[in-house]
Amino acid sequence: MSRKRKNNHPKHQPKKEVSKPKPQYNNVLFYVFFGFLIILLPVIHNTDTLDQVMMPRLYMLNLFLAGFTLFFFYRVSSFRVSSGILSNPFFLVFGLWFAVSAVTAYLSTNPVESIFDLLKVFNTGAIALMGAMLLVRTENWEEKLIPLVSAFALIAVMIGFMQYYQRVVLAAAPTIADDPYNRPVLYLVDGFMAHKNLFSIAVFMGLPFTLAGIFLHKGVLRWLAVAAVALQLIFIVLLQTRAVWLGVIFGVAALVVAVLFTGKKLDLPMVWRRVVLGGTLAGVLALAGIFYVSSTGSQNPYIQQFRSITDPTSAQNIHRINIWKSTASMIAEKPVTGYGPGNWKLHAPYYFEGRFFREDQLNWQRPHNDFLWVFSEKGIFGFLLYLSLFGMAYLFLFRVIYYGQEQKQKFMALSLIFGFTGYLVASFFDFPYERIFHQSFLAVMFACTLALYHQVKPHREVEISRFILMIPFLAVFIFGSVYGNHTVRQEKELKQARAHIRAQNWNAVLRHSTQALTPLKNLDPQANPITSYIGLAYVNLGDMQNGFHYYNIAYQLHPGSTNVLNNLGAAHFRNERYEQARYYLERSVSIFPTSDGVTNLSAVYFRLGKYEEARELLINIPEEERTTNQHNNLRAAEAMIARRKAEAGE
Repeated sequence: MSRKRKNNHPKHQPKKEVSKPKPQYNNVLFYVFFGFLIILLPVIHNTDTLDQVMMPRLYMLNLFLAGFTLFFFYRVSSFRVSSGILSNPFFLVFGLWFAVSAVTAYLSTNPVESIFDLLKVFNTGAIALMGAMLLVRTENWEEKLIPLVSAFALIAVMIGFMQYYQRVVLAAAPTIADDPYNRPVLYLVDGFMAHKNLFSIAVFMGLPFTLAGIFLHKGVLRWLAVAAVALQLIFIVLLQTRAVWLGVIFGVAALVVAVLFTGKKLDLPMVWRRVVLGGTLAGVLALAGIFYVSSTGSQNPYIQQFRSITDPTSAQNIHRINIWKSTASMIAEKPVTGYGPGNWKLHAPYYFEGRFFREDQLNWQRPHNDFLWVFSEKGIFGFLLYLSLFGMAYLFLFRVIYYGQEQKQKFMALSLIFGFTGYLVASFFDFPYERIFHQSFLAVMFACTLALYHQVKPHREVEISRFILMIPFLAVFIFGSVYGNHTVRQEKELKQARAHIRAQNWNAVLRHSTQALTPLKNLDPQANPITSYIGLAYVNLGDMQNGFHYYNIAYQLHPGSTNVLNNLGAAHFRNERYEQARYYLERSVSIFPTSDGVTNLSAVYFRLGKYEEARELLINIPEEERTTNQHNNLRAAEAMIARRKAEAGE
């Protein structure tokens, strides 16, 4: 008796259903992920580090992402539901952007300083990808995300208003009359963002979502959004950050243009059309009024601040323009490969070309223009890829407006157009590219853009293994956590070392600066090599051999540092190696004639019998700016010149 054989051909097998997480599970992931990025990350800081926010936030962000990655990817057997996000060309461009960053880092003079940038770029891409995956898996994500951003905005402005009241309103001096352009105490209002301007940009970045909340929400949530928008705008005005003022103006202009070109697709009710038209007319009249009042010579600080935007001779503009010119010279020198991520600060001093006149103008760690910064460090290809990311975001958002079926999708797209425009304008004058929270929030904006576009024009879905993303993500985030831990510990030790330098406790300086050494970072936040602290301690302890050893390492790490050059020159002078001292001090003064550099070099010239050179160096310093040592050195040089002339019978 013949038996029927069972057909095991794959096509006859029932299809295995892809497991999909339950909605409740999606909601938990959603609130954990975006709650951390939007609510918790911006308040993380550590008062024991030199920069209280940058490295602590990088450390905590990577710790969080490592844990979240393990939980997110391990619990889901496949990603058929949202794997189409991964096939979006945006991530191909982002991958190329990361690859160019890595290549230029390899070609840089100090690759270790590139690690921070590479981690930041990777984090941004990973947040955009995981965020977009979460959004398309979460029903009505717009209604859930906007209240989180509104909460962030309200928390931020409450902190800001408290700081403003305590540090500005209650400040006895200086008054507005002392400095009508910018009260220095305003810079004490940092809202845990390390800098007033960066705080203002962070507050602005929440505006696209709170604005959308006014359109999309009803009842209590709408009034929450209204309150957030009002307080954000008031606070942006109070902080007097011109870059953000321009960001708001250009963002609104982009919003109006988008509405004009896509009006038929938006199906705006007549009341909202009138609001847009009335708001636009009111804005134009307000700007015209401000320009008119500023032309009358008004002493109002806000009017003067606004007027300074278009004044290239303004004290607030001239130094920024000079550093842009220096960066442009750098780009012209290496337009293809650039100088490598994190390496701008190492090469910029060579291009100052006499554009700065005070020592407090030397502390440029970035060019205050993200576009020039990226171009100078990553070359033409990195620059074009960076711009392409934003270009694709705009393209996707306009397609959402044209092809979207739901009104809330179109309103979100319009709000994000406003947000991206304002961010780009602000980054033309400041450096949000450097900051962890700003880049994480930018990644959230990218994630929202990708989710909206995927809902309107979904890409092909494919089933992929969770390990394809989980393993590399986990590896990078764990490394980022280790890096963050090392750099936080390093900055804590260096802060202790600086305190002991002021107290001249050189044994303690040596102990703390040695403990600050790590192979993962070799410069402090002001671009001083860590080994320069160790060399300074050894020299002051009388151990010249070790002092020279560590100073030379510092010189190799940052040969353009006037601080390192001055220390090396002073050490050689102390060891009576006057020609070597002359070499380093002349290099230092050629970059910028710091007070220490000029004093030390004049002493070297004196020891070498070059009295005319010493006199020429010191006589160029205005008399009221000369230190006591410089006055003494000048008198000694003039006396020796007179003595020589007398001996020669002149």
